[in-house]
Amino acid sequence: MAVAIDFDMTNILKNPKAHATSVNKEESSMSKVTIKKSFLDWKPSTPPAPTYYDIIKETKRKLAKNQKDFSRAKERIKDDIKSLKEKQEKIDKELDRLQAKASRSILEVQTEFDNFLHKMRIEAKLQKELKGSSTSPSLDSSQPSQPSKSSSSLSTKKSSSKSEDFNQMEEG
Repeated sequence: MAVAIDFDMTNILKNPKAHATSVNKEESSMSKVTIKKSFLDWKPSTPPAPTYYDIIKETKRKLAKNQKDFSRAKERIKDDIKSLKEKQEKIDKELDRLQAKASRSILEVQTEFDNFLHKMRIEAKLQKELKGSSTSPSLDSSQPSQPSKSSSSLSTKKSSSKSEDFNQMEEG
């Protein structure tokens, strides 16, 4: 089937149907199917499992999030430690002051120390209200009341024993 192709443009323009290539129906339907198939295959299919790239990307994202959370927790802990040290320094100063005044009667020292503890509890409540919900309420409520009660009984024992020792020294 050798067909001679005429490239003379005037003949083609005069009778375009005569120079059109004939296409069989079978060939046209086949070519449409292959074209459709090639368009469908062209879309990238999603992999059944995550790729290494996806796993690494997700891991890096989680690491960054964990590092941020860690730094926030670290700062919060530093602030808590700082406030606890300040409270401890206040208590130590007050205890030293009360021990210096041990020459007075036990009742006066006890009353003064109770007033100090009351003032410390009020300050702790105010700080708790100012901080808001940055720390858990169970920790804040248990910390100020328990140490102050035990320290008041401890300081009472210390101050009473020191005042007794002082009284014995005066007598002896």
